Amino acid sequence: MRLLSKTKLIKVTLALTFAGGAPFFAQSTKCPTDAESRRIVLTIAINHYKYDDHWPLLTSAVNDADSLEHVLESKFGYQSYESLAKLTMSDRLREKNATKDAIDVLVQDDLPKLLCPNDDFILFFSGHGDSRPYQTGSFKGENGYLIPYDGRDQGVSSLIEVKAFLEEVGHLPARHILVILDACHSGIAVEDAQQGMKASGDYQAALESRNSRKVIVSALADQTASDKGTVLGHSLFGGVLFQGLDQGLAAKGQDFIADSQLGEFVKQGVAQQSRLQLPDWVPFLGNEGGSLILKMDQDLAGLYRTAMQSLVAGDFDTFRLSSSNISLRSPDDPKTLELQYRLALSQGRVDMAQDAIEKLRLFAAKTHADSDSLPFSRQDMLDIKHQLSFWRNALAIPVSATQQNVTIHAFTGETEKNLLPLSGSIDFTLEPEANLFFKLRAKKEATFVYVFRIDKLGRIHSETDFLRRLENPVDTDSETLSVLHNGPESDDIQEWHFIFTSRQIDAYESAPGADDLAGATHFVVTIRPEQ
Repeated sequence: MRLLSKTKLIKVTLALTFAGGAPFFAQSTKCPTDAESRRIVLTIAINHYKYDDHWPLLTSAVNDADSLEHVLESKFGYQSYESLAKLTMSDRLREKNATKDAIDVLVQDDLPKLLCPNDDFILFFSGHGDSRPYQTGSFKGENGYLIPYDGRDQGVSSLIEVKAFLEEVGHLPARHILVILDACHSGIAVEDAQQGMKASGDYQAALESRNSRKVIVSALADQTASDKGTVLGHSLFGGVLFQGLDQGLAAKGQDFIADSQLGEFVKQGVAQQSRLQLPDWVPFLGNEGGSLILKMDQDLAGLYRTAMQSLVAGDFDTFRLSSSNISLRSPDDPKTLELQYRLALSQGRVDMAQDAIEKLRLFAAKTHADSDSLPFSRQDMLDIKHQLSFWRNALAIPVSATQQNVTIHAFTGETEKNLLPLSGSIDFTLEPEANLFFKLRAKKEATFVYVFRIDKLGRIHSETDFLRRLENPVDTDSETLSVLHNGPESDDIQEWHFIFTSRQIDAYESAPGADDLAGATHFVVTIRPEQ
C-alpha cells in the first residue's frame, strides 16, 4: 500500500467479476426460492502486521474497508457477511483476526455454505502484497501474494497466492462476485488472466457473450500506487473508488453502476490526479459481456426526483421537505448541494446559496469529477457565483405578493401583433419553448425595471434586453411591451424577477448596491410548461 523504496512494494487494486460456471457446493444456508438476489459484502483489512519489521504500518487499509462496507450497505442495499452469518463486529477480519488460516477457512469452508446461486457478492481485501520470482526452464515470471496478518517474509507457505485465491473465490456459488484486492503486486494476476485468454483462443469470443469476468487494477504493473490521496484517510485509488460509489459519481446520472463503468470511472479519476499512477480494467478468460450491477438507493434517487418535480409543479412544501430529507441522508452528495443551493435561492438566503455553490466548486476541483457527474458544469458554477454576487442586494429584497408598482401581463403569440394573454397573475403555464412576451404599465409614476431570470437548477440570467432600452422607465400612459423571449422547456421553469425602483441605476454594468435599491420592490412571475 505504501511507497517503500527499500522493498519496492507496488500497490495494485484488482477487481474481478465472475458470472456463471461455478461448481456445485452443498449450502447450509436455506437459499431464497425467488429469483431476487441477496447482496453481500465482506471486507478484510490490515494496518498493523505481526511481523512489522518487514511489513510496515499502513494508514488507510482499515478505513478504506470500513468506508466501502458502509457505502455499500447504506446506498446499495448490501448486507455485511458478519450480519448474515450472525457474527459480531469483533469477529470481523480486521488486523490480527485476518490470519492466513482464518482467510483460508472463510473462502474454502464458510462462504461455500453461506452463498446462494442468485447472490451478488463483493469481497474486499486491503493490506500488503508482495511478489516472488520463479523460473521454469527458460521462462521467468513472478507470482503475486496477499500478506495476511501473520505472513512471514521468508518463504511463501504463510502467504496467500493471488491466482489460487481468485480461483477459489471464483468457484463460490454466487451469481456475480466482485473481488477488490488493494495490495501490492496483485496486478500480476491481470497479466496471467490476459495470457490465459489469448492462449485459449477465446479472447474475442468472450467479449461477445453474456457472463462476466473483469479485472480492475489501481496501477500498471511497473507503477507504484500512493497510500494517500486527496480524500483524507484514504489511498489515492481508495478515495476515488469511495467517492464514485458514495456520491454516485460513477453512475453518470443513472441509478445504477456497472462493474466496467466503475472501472472506467476510477481509471479516469486517478489519472486526473496523478501522472505516475494509471488504473486500468480489462476482461479476462470467462467474460461473456455480463455485469455486476450496483443498484443505487432508489429512495434517495426518488427523493431527488420528487424534489425537482415539486419545484417545477410549484409545490414548495414538498420541495423543502424532500430537500431536507436528502440533506440528512447524504449531506455531501453533489445533488444534495444542488438542492441546498436551490432552496436557499428560493428563500432569498444568498449567503447560504453562495456557500452551497462554493462547496460544489471545491468538490469538483478536489475530486476532478467530470461534468456528467455534477449538476452544473464548471462554467455554470463560475457564472452562478458571479451572478449571485451581482444580484445579491436585489435577491435580499423580500418578494412582494402583489404587483405594487407595475401591472404585469404575460402573452404568447407568433408576433407582437398577434398576442394571446396567459391566465394568471404571478404563475402562468405555457407550451414548452413557446414565444413569451410581457406587457408592463406603471400604476402611479414612471418606474424603472431591472430583470433577471432563474431556471429550475438555479442558473441566473441577467435580462439586459428585456425591454428596449429607450422604453425604461415604464410609463403610466401606455403599456410597454417586452422583446420576444422563449418559454421554459418541458421539464424546466422560469422565475422572472422584476426589481422596480424610482431610481435609474446602472444595474447591468455594475452590481446595484443597497443604496441604489433603497425603496425598490421585488416581484416574481413564474412560467411553467404545460404538462
